[in-house]
Amino acid sequence: MPLLRSKIRPPALPASAIERPRLVDRILDGDFGLVLLRAPAGYGKSVLATQVREEEPERTAWLHLEPEDAEPRRFCRYLGGALATIAPALERTELLEPKPLGEFDADEWMEDLLLFLQEFPRAGLRLVLDNYETVGDDDTVNRLVERLVRHGAPPLQVVITSRVRPGFSMGKREAEGSALVLTERDLAFRLEEFREAARVQGRDLSERDLEALWSRSEGWCVYLGLSPEGGGKGDASDYLEEEILSRLPRDLLGFLRATALVDVLSPGTVEVLGFGVDEVHDRLRELADHGVPHLILDPGEAVRLHPVVRERLVEEHRRRRDGDETDPAGVLAANHRRSGRHDAAVRVLLEVGDHERLLDLLVDDWDALSDQDLLPRVDRWLRELPAALHRDPRYVMSRVGHLRFLGDNRRIVDYVEELRAEGVVGEVAADPRIWTAEAWARTQIGLGEPQESLARQWEALAPAADEATREQAAFTLMVAALYELRFQAGLAVLRQVIAGREGASRGNALNAQGVLLTEMGRNAEA
Repeated sequence: MPLLRSKIRPPALPASAIERPRLVDRILDGDFGLVLLRAPAGYGKSVLATQVREEEPERTAWLHLEPEDAEPRRFCRYLGGALATIAPALERTELLEPKPLGEFDADEWMEDLLLFLQEFPRAGLRLVLDNYETVGDDDTVNRLVERLVRHGAPPLQVVITSRVRPGFSMGKREAEGSALVLTERDLAFRLEEFREAARVQGRDLSERDLEALWSRSEGWCVYLGLSPEGGGKGDASDYLEEEILSRLPRDLLGFLRATALVDVLSPGTVEVLGFGVDEVHDRLRELADHGVPHLILDPGEAVRLHPVVRERLVEEHRRRRDGDETDPAGVLAANHRRSGRHDAAVRVLLEVGDHERLLDLLVDDWDALSDQDLLPRVDRWLRELPAALHRDPRYVMSRVGHLRFLGDNRRIVDYVEELRAEGVVGEVAADPRIWTAEAWARTQIGLGEPQESLARQWEALAPAADEATREQAAFTLMVAALYELRFQAGLAVLRQVIAGREGASRGNALNAQGVLLTEMGRNAEA
């Protein structure tokens, strides 16, 4: 049965490929029985292997693997066919035509191949197994390749390109120095290589733009050709979908989609999204095993996805949320709020960067935060928000509310004055809660306006105020009246509070009325 020549024909070197002598020399100069180029898609693994082959084309065989090659007999046929391109004597053996499937023994076939290599008069042969991740799940294929690596050297060096670590043991060979492993950290473009690639591809970029693009790419080779900022014609996002995300197991992809809003994935950060610690550990290991691009591991088992990967998943997350599909972080935060666990809800929203919902929570649930003694933490939460939100009315409201909780009237006045000086008016200045806090603060430090002026301002704002703000405004107007010794006006305001409130608010107003009547000399009424 003839072989597909395209599988054993080495690919032509792309016209846009740049020379990488630091890597080529490292492979050629070492005495390695195994060279593993392991990195996610788009790091130039196959291009580098092609460059190595072009240094010694007559000694290097090539086999491009596909999922169908995981069948051991087919794998052996094509392996023999590839080696025959540099060792024609193989064509005179039975290795190119293995026994029929029912009689075929893969281990026996490999034994015969190793005996052939042992007697082969010429050393320095090289075999490239390209795209190995497509067959790396098959135990038999892994066993065959491991035997080839173990017993085939020194006549044969095996070069494997793979997105993931092969399914056979390599630790001992690495420790002995008989195996060379180059990962994405080694294959990533350095700045000078990125600059040369831009020149070869005809990209007209300033040095500043080039450095910014390189920094964003984190050395990912394919990014230059796909990024519109660099003049690329492709779409890095679509490339990720086709080459990476669509190939992940469904449960792993679901984990990524649910957690990608978090910048750093670790058991601690992802736990707030509702995942158990054990599950997180398992998923993080799976991400590394499945070659998710630019996965960076630290000793604490935290990973950081490449910005382009994360942006793709965040974009998808937002599309689902706009389409009323389940938003895991939003659902979890809402459940925490309903169950009274506002601190946990804030942690979730901070972790995923959902600042809009966080500001809504701070404004809408202020009384609940107060009841749970969480107001002291508001300042810390606000400091974690980006500067672009510092003039958002909800942010201003929360900041003023926190200062009022602290009783820092001077800072309230200074803060609102700063907002006015910067032109932050309109919705912020007209909000009843902001107005009430500032009026109270000014009154307390002796900078208040006349009570009648405050009363007119309040009359315009009152229809939009909630009950708590109405109560606070009433006490502010009362204090302003007392500063002017207008006891009767202050008393009138208090009686409005008494008439419309129950519980603690009514009790506070009654106590204040008693003090005021005593000051007016109306002890009997007090």
